[in-house]
Parts: sequence; C-alpha cells; structure tokens
Amino acid sequence: MMARDLLVDKKGNYVGDNRGIFAKVVTSDNDTQAPFSFIREHNQLIGTSVDNVAKHLPDNGHVMKCDNNALFKIRQDDKSYSGVNLLSNLRIKCLVSEIKEVVDHYEYETMGLGDDVARSVCLQQLEAIVPHQCGDHSK
Repeated sequence: MMARDLLVDKKGNYVGDNRGIFAKVVTSDNDTQAPFSFIREHNQLIGTSVDNVAKHLPDNGHVMKCDNNALFKIRQDDKSYSGVNLLSNLRIKCLVSEIKEVVDHYEYETMGLGDDVARSVCLQQLEAIVPHQCGDHSK
C-alpha cells in the first residue's frame, strides 16, 4: 500500500514527476519480505524501465542492536552465563563487535552478497567467534 501511495493517487492515477517518489533503496531490519514486496509493487506500477534499479539494504545497525540485546537477555534469563569470564558487558561488546566486523567485511570488502565463496568464509568466521572468545582457537 505504501509503495502505491508514493506513486499514484486514490484513483490510481500517477501523481506526477513532482510528487511521485520512486524508492531506489529500501532499508529494513531483519525483514526481507516487506522490502521485496515494496520493490516489486513499484516495478509493477512503473514497468520494465526500473527493473533491477531498486535495492534492499539491510539495516545492519539495527541487527547488531538486536544481537546485543539478545546476549543481554540470555545472561538475564540464565544466571549461569553471568560472571567475569562469561557474558560480561565487555565480552558482549566484543562479541557484537566481532560479528559486525565479519559481516561488514563480507558485505563491503569481498565480492559480497551473492558470492558463494565469500558467504562460506563469512559463515566459517562467524562460527569461530564464540569458541575464540572461550579460548578455543581451533577454528
């Protein structure tokens, strides 16, 4: 509905170049269904001239905040994770920082999204973060 409202009036007529808004970048948190639906609706309204123009850009900052909050919730819900050498504030900050670094590298410094080799390397690095924080350097 929002995608339509940016381009057409209540009667379904194009609102004009001075009022119509084409979303070239659609940002969201972990949700991908809504942004892709939004982009698809814009493409249907405008036509083939905008095929492959609009992109979905995940809100990595929001995702990292959710990671951070999830780790604090684990510690709150299960006191066995509390303590100096467990999920301390500093350790949570380190974990979230390392996750962000790996994801940023995958997204911006390698072939990135869609590249199977880069994705595999990213997943291997993510898999190694928690064991590494626990002193296990085997990965």
